[in-house]
Amino acid sequence: MQEINPADYILVRDKDSNLYLTKQRILQEHNWEGQIRKLAERKGYMSLISDFFDLKDLLDSRKRVYDGKGSLISPNGKKQFLDELCGLRNPWRAEYFGNRFFKYNDKWYMDSNFRVINGEITPLSRKEINPIMKDGWTSFKYFDEDGLVTKLKGHEIFVGQPMNNAVAGLGAGSDWAFLVCDWGPRGSGPAFGVREVRENFEI
Repeated sequence: MQEINPADYILVRDKDSNLYLTKQRILQEHNWEGQIRKLAERKGYMSLISDFFDLKDLLDSRKRVYDGKGSLISPNGKKQFLDELCGLRNPWRAEYFGNRFFKYNDKWYMDSNFRVINGEITPLSRKEINPIMKDGWTSFKYFDEDGLVTKLKGHEIFVGQPMNNAVAGLGAGSDWAFLVCDWGPRGSGPAFGVREVRENFEI
């Protein structure tokens, strides 16, 4: 099992919450389900759409940012991590989130916080949602606490409507950044990664 290095993580919330995200995307060789299982072996789990917004807002703020060892990340380092997260450049890259969508009795639901329990990938939370059922451009300010778009207005990021039994992901290339809820969980490739979430560095 790969050694956990706290310096490879960013403290996303205050020290009392103990929530860390990896600086880089990992596990590109695995699909969504495989990533969840591999993260579970390390006692980590997959980031959520809301974690992405927490990380983006932190890196885009004037707040001091620390790594998992408590070392201060420089302003230039913050800019580099923000560019890696959603900057427009080549090659294009993408990452999965631990949010899955499904429709039941004409209502939409979002499953989140997936864990491996008795060998099965199981969501710890489920809630009914009312997603905007239209693709389009919007601004980062038009997202709710779950990371779901509330209004199509602006031109900062392209969003895709949920599809039944699909998962969420973020992608960025030279022309656009996009947050979609219609990816199949079986997709994998060099561009597809995930950010690990941890509450501590024990394995």
